[in-house]
Amino acid sequence: MGKKLRARLPDYRIAAAAGLTRRELLCSHTVSEMAELRALDARGEIGERRMDLRFARLTMHLVACWAGKKHGPVRLRDFLLPALDDVDPAVDEDEALQRFDAQAGF
Repeated sequence: MGKKLRARLPDYRIAAAAGLTRRELLCSHTVSEMAELRALDARGEIGERRMDLRFARLTMHLVACWAGKKHGPVRLRDFLLPALDDVDPAVDEDEALQRFDAQAGF
């Protein structure tokens, strides 16, 4: 994923949560409103990331209640799904594209 697209992803997430296109979102909000929305998105308080956090907490509590003491500590990050824009530093983009192409049969 390119740097320009990665920089625009918060706008696309906010627009999808609002049911708008990115262009409609940018035209209908002021700069200060967009800064506020981007800050909320960065904290995970908009759209799917917020729901992911809620379900991760619920799952964490269920596992903590049902797991035995031998299981060990239960951490929230174990149940969070990776976001689209989360960058894994160990993965090379070219290697990931080659692996995707191989799986897709290209």
